Amino acid sequence: MKYIGFLKEYNQIAEATGLQQMKQTEANHDTDKILQYLNQGALLFAWMGYVSDIETKALISPDAYYTDGVWVWPSYFLYYLGKYPKMKIEHEFIEYLQERNYEFMIDPNFHVSRGKMERDLLHKLDPKFQ
Repeated sequence: MKYIGFLKEYNQIAEATGLQQMKQTEANHDTDKILQYLNQGALLFAWMGYVSDIETKALISPDAYYTDGVWVWPSYFLYYLGKYPKMKIEHEFIEYLQERNYEFMIDPNFHVSRGKMERDLLHKLDPKFQ
């Protein structure tokens, strides 16, 4: 399982980056195609509640996490990528999308691995979760 779009302001995990660091780039990627791909993600799980914009405090998305069976992203990633279209995105993820011609596909093993993915992500987000 790989992680993309996690922000330290929301999730204290090793793969997260601060919003200011992600904003301070001049990335050259096709934001529209990436957003279209991400919008098709399968819901992995959601918490009761919403996420607020770090700067404005406006409600921006449900507190949810999506996947294609390989990559996992938080719902707020779509909001920030739309707001800051040149934000930094890991090159490995961009290559992954390009190899698939930006066509959304659920990993064929997702139906088998879903439960484990849910548990692994829950444990990563909240180490007290058993």
